[in-house]
Amino acid sequence: MEQNIERLNKDFLDEYGKFEKYIQEKYKTEKITDDLIKEHLTKPSIYFWISYRNLRNIKSHGSTKFIADITELGLEKFKEEVSKIINPPTAYDICTINPYKITDKHNLSEVLKIMKENNYSNVPIIDENEYAKGMFNANTLFLYANSKDEVIIDCPKTIIEYFKPLYEMNEKSEIIYDFIGKKTNIFAVKEKFEEAKKKNKKLEALFVTETGKQNQKIIGIITPWDIIQHFPENNL
Repeated sequence: MEQNIERLNKDFLDEYGKFEKYIQEKYKTEKITDDLIKEHLTKPSIYFWISYRNLRNIKSHGSTKFIADITELGLEKFKEEVSKIINPPTAYDICTINPYKITDKHNLSEVLKIMKENNYSNVPIIDENEYAKGMFNANTLFLYANSKDEVIIDCPKTIIEYFKPLYEMNEKSEIIYDFIGKKTNIFAVKEKFEEAKKKNKKLEALFVTETGKQNQKIIGIITPWDIIQHFPENNL
């Protein structure tokens, strides 16, 4: 029994060492701060890591103030969490795969009806090659209403192309869209949203394509909500 506990504790410290080495090499630093650790934690794992770090400190510093050991199940869970950090989820793993898409010839009434029935917030607008031309959402209508003194829209007779100046991708706009490759890791995805925020831009969504190029078919979309679901302290 005692030998098994020693083995589990040793395996735990070895695994924690892998995590530390990964962070040290990635950031070229010997000092691992709380901020660096939190940057690599996804929402489901942050609560476990508080306990992991405390246990690591107890075991590595030989503290006798507290008595604690890791269990087989705890070690298995910890190895899973380390693996998620060293081999993190990709854009494809977290995106909405094969989202509902429309062309600019779609009827506005039809689109609004489908969005309401299915609780869709963002609908990619594609061309004949299924390449992204823009995104239709509530902001499209809000920006349109804000640009007019009087707003009258005959929905049954209006097609999406009517809003083209508002949904087209434009870097000068406050609301922007971007592209990202499906194999991009989740931390690089998060950085995309954070970089936009630093520039006082709102990155409404990322179009996921094979390698992150605009002239590729849309595989999925990622919104700020998808990032918030995985990271506990982001305010995008």
